[in-house]
Amino acid sequence: FAGLCLGVAASCFLLLGMVDTLSAVTLMSALCLSCGMLCLLGCYDDAFEMRAGFKLLGQVVSILPIIAAGCSASHLCFLGWEVNLGWFGIPCTIIWLIVGINALNLIDGIDGLASLLGLAIAGVLAVIAFGLGLPDVMLVSLALCGSLAGFLVHNRPPAQIYLGDCGSMVIGLVLATLALRVGPMPGTASVTVLAALLFVPLLDTTLAVIRRILSGRGIMAADRGHIHHQLLDRGLSIWATLGFLGSLCLMSGGVAWIVSTWQEQEFAAWAVMGGVTVVCVNRRLLGHEEWELTRERWTRIAASVIRSFSTADAVRHQASFTDPPTPVRSRRVGSASREIADGRTSFAKRN
Repeated sequence: FAGLCLGVAASCFLLLGMVDTLSAVTLMSALCLSCGMLCLLGCYDDAFEMRAGFKLLGQVVSILPIIAAGCSASHLCFLGWEVNLGWFGIPCTIIWLIVGINALNLIDGIDGLASLLGLAIAGVLAVIAFGLGLPDVMLVSLALCGSLAGFLVHNRPPAQIYLGDCGSMVIGLVLATLALRVGPMPGTASVTVLAALLFVPLLDTTLAVIRRILSGRGIMAADRGHIHHQLLDRGLSIWATLGFLGSLCLMSGGVAWIVSTWQEQEFAAWAVMGGVTVVCVNRRLLGHEEWELTRERWTRIAASVIRSFSTADAVRHQASFTDPPTPVRSRRVGSASREIADGRTSFAKRN
């Protein structure tokens, strides 16, 4: 955190005369303030285990300086469509930053993983920002790269120091904030670029939510079903797991760079990310447990629907045999009435 703040402070001097220095310094100061608040929140959580609700509230409060500095998405573009969010852009931005914070926090499960992924994503962001002519985003990305590289020296397996929540949440906040700034236009966020940049953390978070809901556990409940745990259970070493996830992160980062440079390639980007996900699930590298839980749940739902239709058909079939036809009953009743009437007439004549 200290290395990041020093790098951001040096960037402010380098930005003199390059961009609107006042707005850039305001945003960088707000980012450092939010990171400082989030770092203190994470330190408290590491020491005393905060409840999930209070932790979420603290994350929202920590984000407010960034929102006050004007960093929010007023427009969203997705597959060629652009949506004007208006005032709704502020809550959408808060939700995105919260997702980014917790996505990096959840994936920090083995030595060096969150640091390595943060380093890879920040490096891709620096390249994208350079191509788009955003020196402030580029310099902050490089500052994060430098701080994470220095930390990774001591965090590589076997780790001597650890990020904790105070470190992983700060990384997630910075990456999610910078990802908002590399849209096609100022104030416009590209859904495809956001998803591609944080593809690995977002995929792990999505699978974790699905897994915990289908298994009946709480969303915030810890488990050993994350991507890195599944890779380790498949027999991969820690270094092999880091290499695989790091390569996957660089691949998705390359997709984000292509989309940010040529906006027409969004369909291809989603096809690549979807194809990689399907292949990994098929090879049981990730998402296999979630797939099995989903298939089991839909099988039970389909069986329940079939049973309900079968029961309804059986009831209707049984009713068709138990109810005698009305015309036959009417003829029988009429015949009996005529026999009684004829009997009474003959009895009256005899008397």
